[in-house]
Amino acid sequence: MSRLKPGTIYEVLFILMLEDLAEGWEEPVTVKLEEPAVRSFASRTVLLGDVLRRPANGGCWTELKVGEFAAKTGGAIVFSVFETESKQRKTGLLVKGAVVRPIAGESRPPPLMKFLLFLGRCLGFKFLEVLNEDIARFLLYLASFFMRNR
Repeated sequence: MSRLKPGTIYEVLFILMLEDLAEGWEEPVTVKLEEPAVRSFASRTVLLGDVLRRPANGGCWTELKVGEFAAKTGGAIVFSVFETESKQRKTGLLVKGAVVRPIAGESRPPPLMKFLLFLGRCLGFKFLEVLNEDIARFLLYLASFFMRNR
């Protein structure tokens, strides 16, 4: 997890689709997220046939959420999708990939703030780059107040 920011909450998703002629996905599958270092895991069952649509039926790539975890310094995560109960053959599951993305704990500046920071860099106003979030929000509030009262 060295590329992940400690203290940030991340979600793990699979990007999936079923082919037109997919078979065997009527049985539930298990999605599982494990953090071996802290001996914790979360799992749930999902009916992929209900969640994923086939291309002929207007299907597209669908995000299937596996779970969430808080990043720590060091360690690993393991995530999977599996089915072990049925003896029925399964075909036609397309896996585009997996995604690990932040959902909490990481502050993202609003678009106007991004623009102000960009403008400040272009014009050489270094003070805009060191504004903390509270001051930035206050300045955005003032700017929007004056724009509304024009």
